[in-house]
Amino acid sequence: MLIRGRGDALVRVTDGARLYLQDVVVRGAPLEVIGGSLDIQGSTLHVGISIIDGGEFRIRDSYIEDPVPGLQSDGGLLVMERVQVVQNRPSAYPTLSFDASNVQMRGVRVVSTSGHVAMRTRGCPWLDMQDVALQGLDVAWESHSSTAVIVDGVLLQSRRLGLQWQGPWDSQWQWRNIRIRSPQHALGVNIADADGRGPDPAVMERLPALD
Repeated sequence: MLIRGRGDALVRVTDGARLYLQDVVVRGAPLEVIGGSLDIQGSTLHVGISIIDGGEFRIRDSYIEDPVPGLQSDGGLLVMERVQVVQNRPSAYPTLSFDASNVQMRGVRVVSTSGHVAMRTRGCPWLDMQDVALQGLDVAWESHSSTAVIVDGVLLQSRRLGLQWQGPWDSQWQWRNIRIRSPQHALGVNIADADGRGPDPAVMERLPALD
């Protein structure tokens, strides 16, 4: 099913509402989750996505292409499982931008061929990233004052810097199997082994592609 629309928002899920979409193609205006809950499975999205005011966004087995201005959350909850995000259109914004949000990622690939930062996290109280590949032009992952408790099987790739970290870092966090492919590995944090395994190839092979 194709969902297409114009205006400020194609779909707006507000406080207390819950919407489930499966096997759809979405084009046009952005999706907005404002205090409500949006679940998407087995779909292809060609739109930006905004989650604010405690909104919840869960996406599984899906492909996101050119999400201008990006996938953005401010005070939301995000769960991403087996998701591929490709940004080819020029954008001044990070492809993924999470502020004060709780984020869980399992089997996620972000390829930003035109955006300078693949993912930015700022003031996030909980980050759980397993089998995640982030590729940006200049910076793969930029983080400010965030709590990244689990970073396991992560690939950071860019033409300049893999990770720019600002804020406290706890040695009790589970950071392992990290692979960085960039001229400069990290700023603000010491990555003891930047030549780890990276994402599990078996997991990444199951990610959806553009139909």
